[in-house]
Amino acid sequence: MDSDTLTLLFPGFSLKLGFKISIRGDLSAVEKILSENSVYKLISRDGKASLGIRDEPQLKLLWIEDGKAAANGKAVEVQVDIGGSKRFLAFNYSYDPPDYFRKEVEPYKYPVKLDIGEDMVSPWTYPWHGEDLAELPAKLKISQILFEGEKGYLYVLPISGEGFVGYLTEPGKSSFRAVHNAWTQREWSKLGLLVFSFDQNPYKAVSKAYEAAFKFLGKEHALRRNKRLPEVFEYLGWCTWNAFWRNIDEKKIVEGFTKIREKVPITYLLIDDGWMKQREVALSDFEADPVKFPTGLKGVVDKIKKLGARYVGLWLTLNGYWKGIDKESVLAEKLSEELVKIDDMLAPKPERAFHFYNKWFKILREAGIDFIKVDNQFVVGLAYAEHFAVEEASRMLHEGLEGAAYVNGLEVLNCMAMNPDHAFNWLRSAVSRNCVDYIVPHLKSRDRLHLYFNAYNALWMSQIVWPDWDMFQTHDPLAVPQAVARAVSGGPVYITDEPEKIVEKVASPLALRDGRLPRPAQPALPCKDILMLDPYNQKVPLKIFNHYYVEGAGNYGLVAVFNIYRGEEDLNYSVKPEDAELSGEYFYYEYFTGEHGIIRSGEGIEGTLGPDEVRLYVFAPKLGEVYIVGTPQLYVMPGILSKIIRSNSKYIILLRQKEEILVYPLKRMRADEEELKEETLAKVKPKKDTVILRLNP
Repeated sequence: MDSDTLTLLFPGFSLKLGFKISIRGDLSAVEKILSENSVYKLISRDGKASLGIRDEPQLKLLWIEDGKAAANGKAVEVQVDIGGSKRFLAFNYSYDPPDYFRKEVEPYKYPVKLDIGEDMVSPWTYPWHGEDLAELPAKLKISQILFEGEKGYLYVLPISGEGFVGYLTEPGKSSFRAVHNAWTQREWSKLGLLVFSFDQNPYKAVSKAYEAAFKFLGKEHALRRNKRLPEVFEYLGWCTWNAFWRNIDEKKIVEGFTKIREKVPITYLLIDDGWMKQREVALSDFEADPVKFPTGLKGVVDKIKKLGARYVGLWLTLNGYWKGIDKESVLAEKLSEELVKIDDMLAPKPERAFHFYNKWFKILREAGIDFIKVDNQFVVGLAYAEHFAVEEASRMLHEGLEGAAYVNGLEVLNCMAMNPDHAFNWLRSAVSRNCVDYIVPHLKSRDRLHLYFNAYNALWMSQIVWPDWDMFQTHDPLAVPQAVARAVSGGPVYITDEPEKIVEKVASPLALRDGRLPRPAQPALPCKDILMLDPYNQKVPLKIFNHYYVEGAGNYGLVAVFNIYRGEEDLNYSVKPEDAELSGEYFYYEYFTGEHGIIRSGEGIEGTLGPDEVRLYVFAPKLGEVYIVGTPQLYVMPGILSKIIRSNSKYIILLRQKEEILVYPLKRMRADEEELKEETLAKVKPKKDTVILRLNP
């Protein structure tokens, strides 16, 4: 250890850390580091601060105690020089790709390096693959980075807490700076800085970092593994947004829901933007616009539920509406104690958040609303900054919102919130948007990038929530890859079609006839062999994997393969059981081509994808003398299987609904009364929702 720097070592990686700290209100460089009984004393011209380290062979967590943020809000800066990195995957949230929402020249160039201001912030996180950190913009805000080295993977996660947002910036060829910023002057007692986590398995490197950070903050309950997915998201839904935009009303919604439900078993409705009574984009009332909704929210909810919906959700924003609360409204007068003026906007006061949201949510619940989509959460980093410590404002708003939602029986879907101050404060809510909007009108590049962004963002989002890959339209020219991605994602699946344009053959394989999703066991992730590659700019396929668990059979593997390369070229690919983190012997079946066979660990299935094509493989485990694949009527084929009971020479297959299934017997069998040939894929058409396989004597 040098006198003014600290060195951390991991297999194949070395990190040299230098510090600037604000003890009396100004950042000053640490001139000497002294070790005293496993605690380091950081000495600057302004005094001393204590640096603690949770020091384990493959994990280091750093925190600092006793200081006061500078007037600009910065408490600590850590200069990190890293050795041993071959490639990186960075997640930034500074700016949206320029003209991404409007540009029509194809193919779209991504990523685009821009010179940006230090305080620019986007609500979305974007993955950025590379080899040299200097390729990134100097002022980019990076929420976390995964590095690949010769011996494994190193994950770097800044911690957000105590009012401060942690992020990485000022990347150099092999360096970056960690900053902890409240955007206002603030004291702290114990401020978490950084987690460095190493593992030969990249997914474990990420999960260990989040486990350590949230345990340090006393928020282990906020990790996804300790949450439940709301029941509503076990079903297929429809959202009004890309169907009607803001031009919605009660008649359109009821007629639209009726038309779509005639073809596809949608089971919930999400009423999006456009329902509110507002003035100049500020909320004027907690009830719906009486012109658009003459029978009020309760009237439209009652009608939709009579048509078969189990749940109805409602879109709103964290701050009321895009520009907060209408200053001239009766609502603003009634809520004067719950509101604060921020620049030219009236918005919820963080310390009174529960009272604000509780008054609103009582009205929504009385109207029959079951869940809320809370948009525009990044407004905290934009508007509340300089008025409040940003992370503290986010925490208090989430505590108030989630508490009010809980006591009123509402579930929460978060949106426009991929910033650290929100991600570290989804305390109970279990679902959040995982990517920038799915955008209409349809463009190939945007569809391809939407899949790319979602797949890689899920690497970290899945630690805290079930990632929501957003709604999509079944009449999109690239609807099939979008549908497959949603089916495998493990998160919510909801469409946003104009009612007369819905494509039944794209939507129907998403759900069972009662609307329930055959939802995989966990969030989908990019396969390890392409994790550090960029499938939009490099000639490699995007591959994502998941598992589907069937009682009595175990885990089925799912691997979806996409050609999202920005050029119009065919791509070769290989798929193997290891892609789904499986080992042993499996029967594979490809959903679109029907290709099938037995495959073992180390073996691969080779194929070629044309531009925007997709393949979907299921790996079925061996059950004694048979492989039971599932149904070709669902993208998630084993989702038809409820339970398999093996009894001597008999297999009892309980189905979630009566549907044709595929089985591959290794010996001669009978399926009910039908003879099955050995080592031949058979289509079994059950007479009821149970199939009995018997070995022939």
